[in-house]
Amino acid sequence: MRYENAQTSVRAPLFFDEMRGLLPMHLFAEEIAIAFYRTEDGGEIWSFHASKWMPGDTLRKLDFVSATTGWALTDLAPYRTEDGAKTRLKLGDYEKIFSLR
Repeated sequence: MRYENAQTSVRAPLFFDEMRGLLPMHLFAEEIAIAFYRTEDGGEIWSFHASKWMPGDTLRKLDFVSATTGWALTDLAPYRTEDGAKTRLKLGDYEKIFSLR
């Protein structure tokens, strides 16, 4: 899937310290994806960090404790990453985890 003509939506960058951070960019085309841009120089230069999010699974919250380890909350499930969002581990069914039953 190509995203050259996709509509985009950008949230505020998430910095781990004064120099390193991630900037998630939502891409809306035939499929939905998220590209993560990474900076190592306080935001002077942002480089593309390939990561495709699951189509139809909207990212709601992103929280990192380091440049590589973090969690994401989506409409369908929570996820964990240990490689800066290159890959994600789905932690379980959101409705089962947060069920009041």
